[in-house]
Amino acid sequence: MESTRRSTYLGIALMATTWSIYAIISTLAKHTYQYTPPIVAFFFQNFVALLIITPFLMKQGLGAFKPKLPHVLFWRCVGGTASFYCFFHCLGRLPLTNCTVLSCTAPLFTPLILLALWKRKSPWQVWLSLLLGFSGILIIFPPQTQSFNGHTLIGLLGGLGTAMVMFLIRALANEFYLRVMFYYLLTASLASFPFALSYFGSVPASIWPIFASIGALFSLAQVSYTLSLRKACPSLSAPFSYIFILMAVLIDALLYQRIPTIQNCIGISLVVIGGGVILQKLAKKDTEEEMCTERDSNP
Repeated sequence: MESTRRSTYLGIALMATTWSIYAIISTLAKHTYQYTPPIVAFFFQNFVALLIITPFLMKQGLGAFKPKLPHVLFWRCVGGTASFYCFFHCLGRLPLTNCTVLSCTAPLFTPLILLALWKRKSPWQVWLSLLLGFSGILIIFPPQTQSFNGHTLIGLLGGLGTAMVMFLIRALANEFYLRVMFYYLLTASLASFPFALSYFGSVPASIWPIFASIGALFSLAQVSYTLSLRKACPSLSAPFSYIFILMAVLIDALLYQRIPTIQNCIGISLVVIGGGVILQKLAKKDTEEEMCTERDSNP
């Protein structure tokens, strides 16, 4: 029991660290958009991280490259690549805070995923909180206004992808985490390379160190993120992803002089409260199911 609690605390700390790093990465990437399209920063984020982690995986021998669950790993790579590019796409077209709010809608999609893939029903409080959270999105991005557009929908798709990836990483708990990272980074690098290649010649010399920093930070964040989901159930650690929003608000205010409006503050609060309640309720249900399982397994 004590080791489980310690593991949970570590998973939560790693999740908070992960999203703090992502906020820094997002700020650096957004700066590069003045000179190159988002796809270039996206490529170097993954390619530099791939160069960093590959030697550590190679030290484990060729057997370390063989996945135990190739089909699950495949969807983790595809989902991770798609969801992260959705975020990078929005980052070049929306304020940082708005991008992070859309990215952090992942918990709102959790009950939908549980119902669609595992036929698992959620308490009525969860569905009410889901409506509350998406109401917050509509307050921030009112329909029939310029703020609600295709970029907003792409951001929401990124949130859905992030939610899927959280469950897929949990399903890959028995896979060596560096192997999971390697194939994800390889997939993202190969997918973005053809589109980024033509812009390499126009990258200013001052931007190359930023690309290298983004990749190095991303490798650290990926290790932290993967371990966090292994140490703690996603429904327990995921609420700490909202640190991403807090840091984005601070960065927007300090670097871009963008102070959130009262309307946006209300919307953000609804998203956070809705997602937080969903995860709390699902965490409670997970705990009850685990207790029943332990009771039934004991003679």
